[in-house]
Amino acid sequence: MYPNLEAELARIHATQKDIAKIIGCTPGTVSQKMGGKSSFSVPEAKKIQNFLGGNLSIEYLFATTC
Repeated sequence: MYPNLEAELARIHATQKDIAKIIGCTPGTVSQKMGGKSSFSVPEAKKIQNFLGGNLSIEYLFATTC
């Protein structure tokens, strides 16, 4: 659902479990959000952006197409 986000996470070897810790939910919830069954909130997106270094835009990270 979010190919850029998945690529950036893979680049640093981060897992959905890592993202779950950052945004304060379960890995299953992250899986649903990554799969498009639910959405990331803006505060969650900002936490993920900061985790990835803060230099990538939210628009880039959460684009649904490449």
